[in-house]
Amino acid sequence: MPASLGVSLGAGRAPVLCIVGDGSAMYAPQALWTAAHEHLPVVFAVVNNREYDILKKSEAVLDRTTGGNGHAVGLDLVDPA
Repeated sequence: MPASLGVSLGAGRAPVLCIVGDGSAMYAPQALWTAAHEHLPVVFAVVNNREYDILKKSEAVLDRTTGGNGHAVGLDLVDPA
């Protein structure tokens, strides 16, 4: 998300489409404020896959979150729906 702001600024405030997952969007919500404050023509399309997919694919994270049953705990964004 922050990179999309940099792309817009670097290209003379050109319009940019930023496609980001819902879990990833939670890492940089301040980019939304910056885009609004600077009136940047960036559209954020947040894809709802309801999980922290990047963390689920990390063996280091899974070793700490599976609880021994192979199911990652706390990495599904299901409640509230």
